[in-house]
Amino acid sequence: MMEAFSSRRYKCLFIGAILALLLTLILSACNGAGSTTTANSTATKSAGIGNSSTTTTTGSAPQLKLGTRPCPEAVKDPSYWDPIVGTQANVSKVESVSCANLEGSSSLQALITVRYYGNGQVLDVYVCNNITDPSPTQIFKLQNLYKGNARISGYNTLLTAEVDQDSSVNKHVSSNAALIQDLFREFKWSDSAGTLIPVAFPGIFPDLTRYQAETAQAQVNQGHQPWRLSAIQTAQALAANLLHWTPIAPATLLSGGGNSDLNAVVTVKRTNNTGSATITVTLSRLEGNSNGNIWE
Repeated sequence: MMEAFSSRRYKCLFIGAILALLLTLILSACNGAGSTTTANSTATKSAGIGNSSTTTTTGSAPQLKLGTRPCPEAVKDPSYWDPIVGTQANVSKVESVSCANLEGSSSLQALITVRYYGNGQVLDVYVCNNITDPSPTQIFKLQNLYKGNARISGYNTLLTAEVDQDSSVNKHVSSNAALIQDLFREFKWSDSAGTLIPVAFPGIFPDLTRYQAETAQAQVNQGHQPWRLSAIQTAQALAANLLHWTPIAPATLLSGGGNSDLNAVVTVKRTNNTGSATITVTLSRLEGNSNGNIWE
């Protein structure tokens, strides 16, 4: 009987020890899971003039930045890309190379522009991924931009400008030198399409495209057109240019519009012999930057 009791006792002790060991392992696993360090990112993304995509990161993850970034040393020389895109001596050459996070990730993409010799100054545009590989991956191509230009925006999009020879502005111009750029486009990365696709600039005044808006911003930065830094004056200019009201029509700031504000709502009134009218103008800072950026 003592033998049976001892056997049962040892069996119980053995089972108890196993349960205690299992409990210790479970607690250790739970504590380990709770203390694991991960790199987290918080992204704020919205389309529009007054908002821009900004990603902040913690931990070891790289930070996504807007606008052009330094290209890797090995690929920053334009001549490096001549054999890759296939330029021809005395016909075309790579004019410029610039890099940015065009895909919205931490990897860099390269914008390569190819200029052709001749009066048309035709431009071809290429965007490549895996830019330090021996054979980079082409993810976008746009060719035959007459007197064209291309650049990366402060919104991580591709901007292009060219002459539309059939437009009302250029169709009857006899001198090639007198042709002016009047076709502006913007392209943004699409995960579903796997390439850059055309997008519209969400503004109507003073600019219809981001290319024109960023050009205007550069002029304002040099001290020109200071009225574009005032939400009220921009709204008055809209009424004057689009509705032919007096440039000093009474305007009231309903919300925002301050030096640190990204948005503004302004009412502009017309009072004359033909009667009165009021419009409400909604404005946003270009690319969501209140540090001296213009109103659109």
